[in-house]
Amino acid sequence: MASIRGTQHSRGSGRRPAASLAIGVAAGVTAAAGLLLGRKVATISRVGKGHPLKHRALDLAAGAMQPKYPLDAMSTYLNGFHMYADDMGRQVEATHFCIHLRHDLHQCVIFDRNAPDARLIGIEYIISEERFRALPVDEKRLWHSHHYEVKSGSLTAPASPTSPNTSTSRTS
Repeated sequence: MASIRGTQHSRGSGRRPAASLAIGVAAGVTAAAGLLLGRKVATISRVGKGHPLKHRALDLAAGAMQPKYPLDAMSTYLNGFHMYADDMGRQVEATHFCIHLRHDLHQCVIFDRNAPDARLIGIEYIISEERFRALPVDEKRLWHSHHYEVKSGSLTAPASPTSPNTSTSRTS
């Protein structure tokens, strides 16, 4: 009786580890794309109610194919309350989405809430205290500080481990 010595081969899929990894990555990317597309379809269907199917299909295609670099760059989400200038007893929710243009300059678009059908209610520039001090006197009156909003907790960074820095902003 003869014995044979050698390596034992698995009778699995026959794929190499790199091929298995590539298939796993492709499956993950496909699942993520499907999730994002599904969320986009759900959002458009809510916001686009009453619009013709053709317009909703065009919105969906544009959302999937057209880059939106300024929107993608809005990496900061802040939520707070703004007072009406002519009636300090009234307030409105202010949902900020901000771009960091420089280390001491942020540009924010402000909505009335964080929802697909939110209304744009303002544009705000947030600058550092040092930059504010360098402004001409007549320009300074157009700005307001966020110091109280940050310290009181009425301006927060939802789901963020740190709070925003104290800064000054101007609403356009």
